[in-house]
Amino acid sequence: MSYIVRIKPCNQTIVVDDDETVLDAALRCDIDFPFSCMSAICTTCLGKLIQGDIAYINGEPYGLEDVEPNQGYALFCSAMPKSDLVIEVNDVISDDDYPSKKLHYHLKKLESLNEKTHRVILAPPADDRIKYRPGQYVHLFNQKNESAPFTIANAPQDNGDLEFHVQTGTVFADKFIIDLQKNPQVIVEGPHGQNVYQCRPSFPILLLSGGVGISHSMAILQYASTLHFPRPVHLYWGCKKIEDFYLLDEIKKITHDNFQFTPILLEPNDDWQEKTGLIHPAVLEDYPDLTNIEVHASGSSEMVQATFEALQPHGLRQILMHSDYLAF
Repeated sequence: MSYIVRIKPCNQTIVVDDDETVLDAALRCDIDFPFSCMSAICTTCLGKLIQGDIAYINGEPYGLEDVEPNQGYALFCSAMPKSDLVIEVNDVISDDDYPSKKLHYHLKKLESLNEKTHRVILAPPADDRIKYRPGQYVHLFNQKNESAPFTIANAPQDNGDLEFHVQTGTVFADKFIIDLQKNPQVIVEGPHGQNVYQCRPSFPILLLSGGVGISHSMAILQYASTLHFPRPVHLYWGCKKIEDFYLLDEIKKITHDNFQFTPILLEPNDDWQEKTGLIHPAVLEDYPDLTNIEVHASGSSEMVQATFEALQPHGLRQILMHSDYLAF
């Protein structure tokens, strides 16, 4: 049996075979994991076991102090997973780990997508830009220096543009759209978030989006499309009203053997011929066994929590659940 290991804080994920150590698998995946003696004597590969169980090839390693195992420390050159793991090794560096910046962007495009939702495209300053991973978010500031988080709705672009779907109906969003029409300059700070697309493991991906949460899925979809969908991707988008599907035509233009799309309207409607109801019953109809399926959820915190609670009894592994509302 193979196990999944998530390495923090870099958020790299690897699959470890049942005859491998964590270090062996990391090196096989070309991850720059610290090591030296390879025999559990030095402490170069020392890290913390945050979640899960391990066993050592040759018993308790010499390199650990007596108190360290009880404090969660482990030597990963000889540690073999006995379950999915979350570990912390500070010296593992991700090539996709970008520093947070605070820059002045300017409005490039503002258009209405439906009655409440606006597409906002911001262009970077001439000498700098925010680099990010598909699925991350930033903080946008209004003219009073107040901020709110918004997911970047596009994959990284050569020109550095950032797209956002701003849904009015809150004090901040209403004021932000009004401010944009008066002053096209916006302070952007980020990136943030770990609900991102990764190349490993190679399991199929389910993108579960509620309402304007589709902005998160669009960034991942665009990025996966540029890679020609090396991993199967199935998007489920649930909305309360037909007019809330403001990107329906745009998504249906994505044609690839490794991409599927299921729109779901909450309540039956004579004008709607697609699925109705909640998202998770539709997922379970298509994927009754979620053991080796990776799930990214975006939408309200209530939708995310309820969906994951419904899916976990059907094999969904916690380590393959991704949302910025989840703290694990």
